[in-house]
Amino acid sequence: MSFLSDDVVLAFAPDFGERLSEFAGLHPVWLCQSPANREAAERLWAKDGHAHQVTVFTRADMTSPENAFISLLDTIDQHHPAWRRLSVFGCQATPAVRDALADYGGGTFEEIAGGFIVDRDAPALG
Repeated sequence: MSFLSDDVVLAFAPDFGERLSEFAGLHPVWLCQSPANREAAERLWAKDGHAHQVTVFTRADMTSPENAFISLLDTIDQHHPAWRRLSVFGCQATPAVRDALADYGGGTFEEIAGGFIVDRDAPALG
């Protein structure tokens, strides 16, 4: 999986903090609040300050990761309006997720282990 400079990483998995160092410093990371994720973010902040653009958020919609993703999408777009690719972990690209992303330009989807990537600059496949 290759990353672009305008990627944003969203992690809804409560144990994603173990992988935080793979992405922090390369891309903005939005990390769902959990004890393990918070601990990983705090370790990173203590070591390097807030230079890595790691945000820990509390899920507004606890019914499912997909609903949480949809409720967070507008905030992500406001904070990173030039995003080209969202790499999402702990959430699936359900029809509702794809419909929500269509409002932001849609694009192509790639299923990955534990999530998906959406590239909104790529032409959408019919």
